[in-house]
Amino acid sequence: MALSVLTYKIPCEFGRWTFRTGAIVTQNGGIGELAPLPGFSLETLEEGLEAFESGHFSRFPSAQTAHDMMAVSPSYTTPSPIHVAGLLSPTLDWQDLKSLVKIAETNGYKTIKLKVSPKDLSKKNQLRSLCHDFPQIKLRLDGNRQFTLEESIDFFSNFSNIDYIEEPLIDSSDLKHFYEKTGLPIAMDETLRQSAIMGKSNWVTAWILKPTLSGLEACKALAKEASLAGKRAIWSSSFESVIGLSLIGHTAYECCPDETHGLDTLQFLSDPTLGAKPWSIKNPWIIPPIDVLRSYLC
Repeated sequence: MALSVLTYKIPCEFGRWTFRTGAIVTQNGGIGELAPLPGFSLETLEEGLEAFESGHFSRFPSAQTAHDMMAVSPSYTTPSPIHVAGLLSPTLDWQDLKSLVKIAETNGYKTIKLKVSPKDLSKKNQLRSLCHDFPQIKLRLDGNRQFTLEESIDFFSNFSNIDYIEEPLIDSSDLKHFYEKTGLPIAMDETLRQSAIMGKSNWVTAWILKPTLSGLEACKALAKEASLAGKRAIWSSSFESVIGLSLIGHTAYECCPDETHGLDTLQFLSDPTLGAKPWSIKNPWIIPPIDVLRSYLC
C-alpha cells in the first residue's frame, strides 16, 4: 500500500501556541504522527516530513516517532485504561483553578499538573492553600527551567502533597542543591535528554519521556532503564492530535501501566476531528484501539 500523508493545522490554546501543525502518516495498516514541537524540536515539520519520506527516519526524533508508531500501531487492538494527570492552564485565576481541581477530583483525577514561574511568586500561598483544600490530590509543579536556585527555594519550600517538581532551575547543575534545601522529589525532562548520567542521581525521582522529542522506541528503552535505576517513567505528550496522543498512550500503558502519565494536552486543541477527545473525561482514560483511530481519518 502506498504511503499516505495527511497534514493538519489545529487551533491550540495553550502557552505560546495558537496553532499546532503536524502530519498523520499511514501505510500497510500502520498509523503514525509526525509533529515537531515548535520551540523544542530542532526540526521543522517540512524537514521532518522530508526525512520520513526519504526513509532517513533517524535524522529527526519526530520522523523516527512516526516510523515507530506505524510499526507498533497494528498491535493496539484493544482499549488501554490509562491514568492521566490533569493539566491546568497557567493563566487560570484562583477561583477557576479551585473549581477545576474540584471537578477533576470528582472525575477520578488524583494528580494535577501546573506550570509555574518566578512571576507567580505572589501565588505561592494560594498554591499551598490548594494543597490544604485538596489533601487527596498530588501536585506536579513544572518550573520550565525558569527559576534561579534562590528563587526556587523561596517558592517551593513548605509545600505538601507534592508528587514532584519538574525542571525548576535555569542551571541544572544546582538541582542537587535544590533537593538538599527542599527535600522535594525532582523530575527531569530537558536535563535528562542532555545528561542521562545526572538522571540516575539518587535525588532524582522521575524521568519525563517525550516521544516527539526523543523517538518512541528510544522512550521505551528509557522506560526500561528508568525501572532498572529505580526511577519512575512518566510518558508525556507534546500537544499531538488525538492520533499521536492515543498511540503514545497505548505505549505508555504497555510499558508503565501503574503510572500516572502526562497526556492531558488534547483539551487545548479545538479541531472537531483530529482534536477530538473520544474518551470519557473521567480518569482513567480509555484509549481507543487502532480500528477506532483509523475511523477518524475516514
